Amino acid sequence: MKAKEKAKELVDKIYYDIDFDLVGMPNTKKMVAKQCALIAVDEMIKILPYSYSETRFYLDELEKEIIAYENES
Repeated sequence: MKAKEKAKELVDKIYYDIDFDLVGMPNTKKMVAKQCALIAVDEMIKILPYSYSETRFYLDELEKEIIAYENES
């Protein structure tokens, strides 16, 4: 799966799993979902040995795509 597709999947999954609704503040919920996804990816990067360069490259790309992700809804 491409990093852009995975970023969308990850942010959307967290977004819909968040168990609160901020009436009139939908962008805040999206921002929280993106931050959670970034934390998860960052933690994977921290524990990954540099010898896994292909995986590390993918996670770096995933992190960039999460930051850039804009939810259409």
